[in-house]
Amino acid sequence: QGIGLGGREALIVSVGQFRPEKNHALQVEAMGELQKMLGRGETARMLIVGSCRNEEDEGRVKAVQKHIKDLKLESCVEVRVNVSWPDLKGLFGTAKVGLHTMRNEHFGINVVEFMASGVLPVSHNSGGPKSDIVKVGETGYLAETAVEYAACMAKVLGMRGGELSRMQQAGR
Repeated sequence: QGIGLGGREALIVSVGQFRPEKNHALQVEAMGELQKMLGRGETARMLIVGSCRNEEDEGRVKAVQKHIKDLKLESCVEVRVNVSWPDLKGLFGTAKVGLHTMRNEHFGINVVEFMASGVLPVSHNSGGPKSDIVKVGETGYLAETAVEYAACMAKVLGMRGGELSRMQQAGR
């Protein structure tokens, strides 16, 4: 499947290793807030995609899955571990939102990968994404709290046609 501008789903994707600084708990909480904001009949889903290096990372995956269950978000949030490159490219070709919650990340290559693929980033309002990558309202959005993330995700998910295409082109 090619990576194009059309055919986007109400899909939020997060990509990164399962490490504490990636703050996956905030992602799950933001999805909970987004569910409260969505109108009747509106749906969105989130895929948290990452790699595990060792048993500690596997424990973090279990903690994220427990957090999802505790917040009763199993129907709209899924964790996928060690996804293949072709499958990841497929996600980049269909997702609308790329979620990045690491505070003070030096650069944030996944944010650039999102933009290159036409996925609009919602990144932490700090570090490289803030200073060097995301131009708010032009190429993506910045947030810090679960509510701010949810509001930004709702904005992107609500975009249609020209507005979405303009931001995708600017990001590329």
